[in-house]
Amino acid sequence: MPNKAKKLAVLECLKCADGPLGIPDLLPLLPSGFAERSVRRWLRELVDEGSVVKSGRKRGTRYRVSTGQTSDAQAAGGQAPVAPAVQFSPPAQTAIAHVRQPIFLRPPTSYKADWLASYKPNRTTYFRQGEVEQLAEQGSRA
Repeated sequence: MPNKAKKLAVLECLKCADGPLGIPDLLPLLPSGFAERSVRRWLRELVDEGSVVKSGRKRGTRYRVSTGQTSDAQAAGGQAPVAPAVQFSPPAQTAIAHVRQPIFLRPPTSYKADWLASYKPNRTTYFRQGEVEQLAEQGSRA
């Protein structure tokens, strides 16, 4: 895994955490191959970028994802955070939360071998006909 991806994995672990994490709490959540020294450097870079907020000192240091309410960069530029324009249903929010998880935290998935062997492009579909019609109805604009 490249260093940039590892740095993003550290950020994603902080996003998934219930509260601020110390380095001893964070390291077990990361996959193998993450050196403590590198994690410390990436956290320092993320704090400098404003993506992560650091609190405490020495062994009491904890890190959490910045809420983005008013960063120094926004204050200098005079830009307020923009609220999302689209509100999603609870099932959609659950799906979005699942997709936003770091890939190494998601359970592995695979195709059904029998379906894959019988699939004919442009002739067969994954969904049954009734499901295709329901999706088409829900996806059309009124």
